[in-house]
Amino acid sequence: MSETKMMSEGFKITEEASAVCITPMESITDELGREMRSTIISHLDKGGRTFIIDLTQNEILVSIGIGVLAALNTTMASRGARFVVVNNKEFIAKVLEMTRMTEILTLVNTIEEAREKLA
Repeated sequence: MSETKMMSEGFKITEEASAVCITPMESITDELGREMRSTIISHLDKGGRTFIIDLTQNEILVSIGIGVLAALNTTMASRGARFVVVNNKEFIAKVLEMTRMTEILTLVNTIEEAREKLA
Protein backbone atom coordinates (compact mmCIF):
# COMPACT_ATOMS: atom_id res chain seq x y z
CA MET A 1 0.00 0.00 0.00
CA SER A 2 1.30 3.48 -0.83
CA GLU A 3 0.89 6.82 0.89
CA THR A 4 1.01 10.07 -1.09
CA LYS A 5 1.71 13.49 0.45
CA MET A 6 1.91 16.92 -1.16
CA MET A 7 5.16 18.56 -0.11
CA SER A 8 4.75 22.32 -0.41
CA GLU A 9 3.11 23.31 -3.67
CA GLY A 10 5.97 22.01 -5.74
CA PHE A 11 6.11 18.24 -5.45
CA LYS A 12 4.42 15.19 -4.08
CA ILE A 13 5.97 12.16 -2.48
CA THR A 14 4.57 8.66 -2.62
CA GLU A 15 5.97 6.11 -0.21
CA GLU A 16 5.66 2.56 -1.49
CA ALA A 17 7.03 -0.69 -0.12
CA SER A 18 9.64 -0.89 -2.88
CA ALA A 19 10.57 2.78 -3.43
CA VAL A 20 9.95 6.42 -2.58
CA CYS A 21 8.56 8.32 -5.57
CA ILE A 22 9.18 12.08 -5.85
CA THR A 23 7.02 13.88 -8.43
CA PRO A 24 7.79 17.55 -9.11
CA MET A 25 4.52 19.22 -10.10
CA GLU A 26 6.30 22.12 -11.78
CA SER A 27 9.65 22.91 -13.35
CA ILE A 28 12.46 22.27 -10.87
CA THR A 29 13.66 25.60 -9.48
CA ASP A 30 16.53 26.13 -7.08
CA GLU A 31 14.13 26.27 -4.10
CA LEU A 32 12.18 23.19 -5.22
CA GLY A 33 15.42 21.32 -5.81
CA ARG A 34 16.57 22.08 -2.25
CA GLU A 35 13.22 20.87 -0.86
CA MET A 36 13.39 17.67 -2.91
CA ARG A 37 16.98 17.00 -1.88
CA SER A 38 16.17 17.61 1.78
CA THR A 39 13.23 15.20 1.60
CA ILE A 40 15.34 12.53 -0.09
CA ILE A 41 18.15 12.91 2.46
CA SER A 42 15.59 12.52 5.24
CA HIS A 43 14.44 9.25 3.65
CA LEU A 44 18.05 8.12 3.21
CA ASP A 45 18.66 8.80 6.90
CA LYS A 46 15.65 6.59 7.71
CA GLY A 47 17.05 3.75 5.61
CA GLY A 48 15.44 4.42 2.23
CA ARG A 49 17.58 3.05 -0.60
CA THR A 50 15.40 3.10 -3.73
CA PHE A 51 13.86 6.21 -5.24
CA ILE A 52 11.91 7.20 -8.33
CA ILE A 53 12.09 10.76 -9.67
CA ASP A 54 8.94 11.16 -11.77
CA LEU A 55 9.24 13.99 -14.32
CA THR A 56 6.00 13.14 -16.15
CA GLN A 57 4.28 16.28 -14.81
CA ASN A 58 7.04 18.54 -16.19
CA GLU A 59 6.97 20.09 -19.64
CA ILE A 60 10.50 21.48 -19.48
CA LEU A 61 13.77 20.79 -17.70
CA VAL A 62 16.04 23.77 -17.21
CA SER A 63 19.66 23.86 -16.08
CA ILE A 64 18.73 24.01 -12.39
CA GLY A 65 16.75 20.77 -12.75
CA ILE A 66 19.69 19.09 -14.50
CA GLY A 67 21.95 20.21 -11.66
CA VAL A 68 19.51 18.82 -9.09
CA LEU A 69 19.47 15.44 -10.86
CA ALA A 70 23.28 15.39 -11.02
CA ALA A 71 23.54 16.27 -7.32
CA LEU A 72 20.99 13.60 -6.41
CA ASN A 73 22.98 11.06 -8.41
CA THR A 74 26.12 11.90 -6.43
CA THR A 75 24.32 11.95 -3.07
CA MET A 76 22.56 8.66 -3.62
CA ALA A 77 25.62 6.90 -4.98
CA SER A 78 27.65 7.97 -1.94
CA ARG A 79 24.94 6.62 0.37
CA GLY A 80 24.48 3.31 -1.43
CA ALA A 81 21.05 4.23 -2.80
CA ARG A 82 19.63 3.88 -6.30
CA PHE A 83 17.17 5.96 -8.27
CA VAL A 84 15.45 5.90 -11.61
CA VAL A 85 14.13 8.91 -13.53
CA VAL A 86 10.75 8.57 -15.23
CA ASN A 87 10.25 10.80 -18.25
CA ASN A 88 7.74 10.60 -21.08
CA LYS A 89 8.38 13.97 -22.70
CA GLU A 90 10.42 14.17 -25.90
CA PHE A 91 11.76 17.64 -25.11
CA ILE A 92 13.08 16.57 -21.71
CA ALA A 93 14.59 13.43 -23.25
CA LYS A 94 16.47 15.61 -25.76
CA VAL A 95 17.73 17.92 -23.01
CA LEU A 96 18.97 14.95 -20.97
CA GLU A 97 20.68 13.54 -24.05
CA MET A 98 22.30 16.85 -25.04
CA THR A 99 23.64 17.34 -21.52
CA ARG A 100 24.89 13.73 -21.45
CA MET A 101 22.84 12.99 -18.34
CA THR A 102 21.74 9.84 -20.14
CA GLU A 103 25.22 8.48 -19.41
CA ILE A 104 24.84 8.70 -15.63
CA LEU A 105 21.08 8.36 -15.02
CA THR A 106 18.78 5.40 -15.41
CA LEU A 107 15.87 6.65 -17.52
CA VAL A 108 12.55 4.94 -18.19
CA ASN A 109 9.18 5.97 -19.64
CA THR A 110 6.78 4.78 -16.92
CA ILE A 111 6.53 4.29 -13.17
CA GLU A 112 6.02 0.56 -13.78
CA GLU A 113 9.34 0.37 -15.67
CA ALA A 114 11.02 2.23 -12.81
CA ARG A 115 9.69 -0.26 -10.27
CA GLU A 116 11.00 -3.13 -12.42
CA LYS A 117 14.46 -1.52 -12.69
CA LEU A 118 14.64 -1.13 -8.92
CA ALA A 119 13.37 -4.62 -8.12
